Amino acid sequence: MSNRPAGSLLVEIQPFVVVTDKDILLLDTGLGFSNPDGNLQIHQNLIDEGINPMDITKVLMSHLHKDHAGGAGLENSMLHQYHVSFPNATYYVQKKEMEYAFEK
Repeated sequence: MSNRPAGSLLVEIQPFVVVTDKDILLLDTGLGFSNPDGNLQIHQNLIDEGINPMDITKVLMSHLHKDHAGGAGLENSMLHQYHVSFPNATYYVQKKEMEYAFEK
């Protein structure tokens, strides 16, 4: 049984991680879904592979569509707060992509 809204389409999103001697790089952050335990799914996927999400050093965003960037940050609507999902990482996005996002 899925926790997706009725009528929604399952889209396979596959962010990936590159581990070097110096960094743990995450390419894209996926849709930003949470699992039934309330954990961000991408965090759980990393944990399942033995990677602490707090150890991600760089997040490389290919572009800012929801399916690639939805997991970049978390919002607490009750507290009207927003924070990044990988607080110890530096986020990278192409300048024109960022300008376009803020333009809209």
